[in-house]
Amino acid sequence: MLKPALRLLFLALILTFSGNVPGWDYGAPVTASVWNHAGSRLECILEHTIPGLGSALFSRTAGEPAVFRLLVDRPWPGSGRLDLTLLPPSWKATDALDRLGNHAYESGGRPVEIAGEPAEAMIDALEQGREPSLRVEAWREPGEYDDIRLSVVNVAQALEQYRLCVKDLLPVGRKDVDGRIVFFDLEKVEIGSAGRARLDKLAEYLNLDPTLPRLVIANANANTGLDPLNVLPDLFRQRAEAIRTHLADRGLNADRVDFDAAAGSDEKRLAIYVFGPDELLRVHFAFRIFTLDDTARAVLDQLVRYLAVRPLAKPIALEGHTDHVGSYSDNRLLSQRRADTVRGYLISKGILPESLVSRWFGETKPVAENDSEADRRLNRRVEIRLPRP
Repeated sequence: MLKPALRLLFLALILTFSGNVPGWDYGAPVTASVWNHAGSRLECILEHTIPGLGSALFSRTAGEPAVFRLLVDRPWPGSGRLDLTLLPPSWKATDALDRLGNHAYESGGRPVEIAGEPAEAMIDALEQGREPSLRVEAWREPGEYDDIRLSVVNVAQALEQYRLCVKDLLPVGRKDVDGRIVFFDLEKVEIGSAGRARLDKLAEYLNLDPTLPRLVIANANANTGLDPLNVLPDLFRQRAEAIRTHLADRGLNADRVDFDAAAGSDEKRLAIYVFGPDELLRVHFAFRIFTLDDTARAVLDQLVRYLAVRPLAKPIALEGHTDHVGSYSDNRLLSQRRADTVRGYLISKGILPESLVSRWFGETKPVAENDSEADRRLNRRVEIRLPRP
C-alpha cells in the first residue's frame, strides 16, 4: 500500500505548491487501460482511451514533429493553461517528478494540442513506465483544476507498433512538396536533375494514397508577373506536359494532374509551379517615376531567385524606356534613371555588377501607341534581356 500512497502524495504536493483547488481525476483503471495503434507511411497514431473524458492521441505525420492531442467528449474552456508532469514508475515511486512546464492552449472546441519536444518526451516516458499527468484548468469554477493521467498499463505493444511506423514514415510531408518550383532553363522544356528529384518525391508522396489531394501545375511566371503579358502560354503547357509525363513514369495517374496557369494550392489539391523566364522580361513604371513599385520588385525578386538556380554565363542587358510625354532630353535621362534603379536593386539582392549592362533609349523604342494611358504605361518600362546560353 506504500507505493500508491506515495504516488498520491506526489500529486498532493503539486497541488499544494501550485495553490490550485482539487477537481476531478481522470485516468484509466488497470483493468480497463486500452491503447491502440494505426498508421501508414504518411501518419502514425497512438491512442489511449480515458474513461469519462475522451481520449489522448499521439500522432506523427511525415515530415512533421510529434503532436499530442487531448480529445474530450464534454464541454471544455476555449483557452487556458495546463501543467505537464511525468510521474515515476510504480516500481520507483520515490523517484523525483519530471516537470515539463506550463503550456497555454486555445481549444475553442478543438483538441488541446502540444507539439514537438514535450510530446516526444511524453512518448519516451510511456516507454520507461512513467505516466504523463496533465493538470488542466477546469471550466466549472475559477481556480479549479482537473488531473488527467495516461496509464502505462497495456501500452507496450501499441507503442512498439507506433515506433516501427515512425521509422517507416516518408522523409517528406505535404509542406515539403506543396508549392515547390520546377526551374527550367531559358525557353527550354527539359526538366533538370534537381527538378526530377523534386518530382520523384512528389510522386512518392501522392502514390501512397489515392485519396490525397489532386495536383495542379501552375505557372509561376503568371503568378509573380515575370510574364505579365502572358506571351508564353504554349511554353508553359509544354513544360507542364513534361512534368505530367515524368510523374506518370513514376506511377502517378495522369487524371490526378491539372493545368491551371494562375492556380494555387488549397485543401483539395497540391500545387507545383513551373518557373523559367523567356528571353525578354519587363517592369513598368508610373508616369514620370523611376522608383520601383511592389509589382516590379516581385518580378525582380523572382528573377534573382531564378538566377540563383540558373546562373548565366553572359551579362544581362537592362534597357530603360519612357512614353512620349516630355522633351527628348528629359525622357532620355528618365530612361537612364529607370535602368539604373533596376540595376541597383538587383545588385542589392546579390547580383554581381559586372553581370549587368545598362542602356537607355528614352521615347525612341515604344512597344505600343502613345494615344492612351494604358499604352503609355506599356512604354514606361525597363526591359531585361536575358542572354541565350
